[in-house]
Amino acid sequence: MPPVNEWTIHETTDGGDGIHGCHIVQTTTGFDFTHGTKVLASVTEKAPSFTFPEFVHKNRFWSIGASSLPAGNSASGSYSSWPDVDDDPGGTGPEEGEWTAQAGSGVPDEDADEDTDEDGGEDADEMSVSA
Repeated sequence: MPPVNEWTIHETTDGGDGIHGCHIVQTTTGFDFTHGTKVLASVTEKAPSFTFPEFVHKNRFWSIGASSLPAGNSASGSYSSWPDVDDDPGGTGPEEGEWTAQAGSGVPDEDADEDTDEDGGEDADEMSVSA
């Protein structure tokens, strides 16, 4: 069954560039946070507000909250992101900000099918959010 609704993240504040182009997709069981075709996190809630379980994407840990997901309209929420402990020996702490998303699948993420990070290794996880 195709998604009931889908939102594509198109704008973030502060350090949220890593989730630009990700998707939040409504499913028959709740919502998925995706990057390309890969599901990075899922919830079973039927409506916002909710927070996806933490996941790794582009060598960072992410926590994504959805505060509004109106059908056919712009959506909004918040995020926290922090580096892998190995990449942040000084413990600089999380970056936090807000995201907005547009209803519909949007422009395809040009690196959605990439399975490697900048160093040529495999990413632990990839994510995508639709709005």
